[in-house]
Amino acid sequence: MSRRTVQKWIRRQEETGSLLDAERRPRPRVTTRQEDNIQQAVQNDAFTNAVAIRERLHLNVSAQTVRRRLREAPGPPSQNSS
Repeated sequence: MSRRTVQKWIRRQEETGSLLDAERRPRPRVTTRQEDNIQQAVQNDAFTNAVAIRERLHLNVSAQTVRRRLREAPGPPSQNSS
């Protein structure tokens, strides 16, 4: 372990009284609440894919983001699993 790391830990212990990591804020979402409802777009076509949904709804997000929003959607486990 480097000397600098040890110094950092000692300073953290002195300043906070703890060596635990500080609480972090989550990364902000890139989709709006309206865009978060993309699961409605697949109700009529269960065999569509994330790229097609993104293009149909003109979303400026990655296909992976569309997949994440679909996994977050309530529904049967078979529809929400990757």
